[in-house]
Amino acid sequence: MSTNRFARKKRQFKRLSEQIQCLRHDGRWDHMDSSVQNKIANKLKNLFREIYAFFTRSELKRAVLAAGFIFAWSSAAVGQQFAAPQQNPFGLSTAYGPVINLTLMDIDQDGDLDLFGSGYYGNPLLYVNNGTPNNPSFGPGQLFPFGLSGIYSTYTGVADIDGDGDVDILASSSYAQYPYVWLYHQNIGTAQNPSFSGSQVNPFGLSISGPGIYFGKFADLDNDGDLDLFGTAKHSGSVYYYQNNGNDTIPSFGVEQTDPFGLTPTSIWATVSVGDIDMDGDLDVMGNTFTGDFIFFLNNGSSGNPLFGLAQMNLFGLTSSGDFGVSSAIGDLDNDGDLDILSVGYEYSHYGSTGGRFSYYENVDIGMGVEEQEIEVSVFPNPTDGHLDLEFMEHQTGTAHVVDLLGKKLMSKRFEESDGIRLDLGQVATGQYFIQIETENGSSLQKITKQ
Repeated sequence: MSTNRFARKKRQFKRLSEQIQCLRHDGRWDHMDSSVQNKIANKLKNLFREIYAFFTRSELKRAVLAAGFIFAWSSAAVGQQFAAPQQNPFGLSTAYGPVINLTLMDIDQDGDLDLFGSGYYGNPLLYVNNGTPNNPSFGPGQLFPFGLSGIYSTYTGVADIDGDGDVDILASSSYAQYPYVWLYHQNIGTAQNPSFSGSQVNPFGLSISGPGIYFGKFADLDNDGDLDLFGTAKHSGSVYYYQNNGNDTIPSFGVEQTDPFGLTPTSIWATVSVGDIDMDGDLDVMGNTFTGDFIFFLNNGSSGNPLFGLAQMNLFGLTSSGDFGVSSAIGDLDNDGDLDILSVGYEYSHYGSTGGRFSYYENVDIGMGVEEQEIEVSVFPNPTDGHLDLEFMEHQTGTAHVVDLLGKKLMSKRFEESDGIRLDLGQVATGQYFIQIETENGSSLQKITKQ
């Protein structure tokens, strides 16, 4: 296919996908004659078959997302990004009952991802990863770890919110003297041996606008170098957002914004995770419904100005677990450079909850499309305990960024017509990061480990 014809077909595919999304959004799709629906669906599928081999990898994932409703509606197979779930992987179990609002984070700074969440009644719950970055192996669940003593709290954010190199914890609470407030636990231990302070009520200008527990995560949604707070309200499913107007060491959050960036409420008990799933440089949102379905919101904006598309369910081979109260966390559990999904839910009957299970969905390469233009660069030593050298095969002009797994840029370095640069990671905490290199000739994204 000629370049001009490919570009024309690509524009046709994009326009038709957008038209279908509009038809769905205003309800007209559901009232169309089935013959018209089939005609539109077949046209979109035929366009996809004609041009998919000419997509770059990120374009291909965007295309599948844009047309995912039609592919699912017509039972068309278009490839699979996530493998079938593995039940109770890596030694995990729900011995303490349901787990709420999972977070994958290297809490003890030993280079692998640990698992943190809340028990059904708000008890803090930790699973320490005793394996390696490539082969996780989780120990038994620990209730009330690191001196935490909250109850009827949802442990919402686990991140280095004050920029001192260790992780802190934020919770929302609805118990006793704390009716619907934020509780902050600062890490007063070390990066390797956390110990958390007693709770500070509504820190950094935070407040909860109405009754209800909030689920959520920290992420740098506006790409300004500090962590914002983002999530859902338990009983309404509404999305909330607190922009961090401070900096990476002194946070100061603005007023609560509801359903920002084009996002729409999902369902009660919906939880969300944030990560660059399609590896296009901005943060996407993956959510769950109470009944176990996966919801995906693709960021069609930019890293600094997010704009999310319509909610699309159970894409890329993801299926409902059949459990209730499902919560998911996103992280690179097998250290292969992409984001996997770990979820947990519980079975329910009129007798109450009857146990549950963890499910692991490995992110697998769908193996189609051509590579985006990528510069040739060597990054060494990796792992590193201090400096990191970037050696280019040709002279390059651009910027190198050190980015954590939440999308927060920790440092950047500009270079002009250079065949190599050195990054000093001495002040960067141990853990896993991305080196994002953007030049006039292309880009590169590589994962590194700081020891």
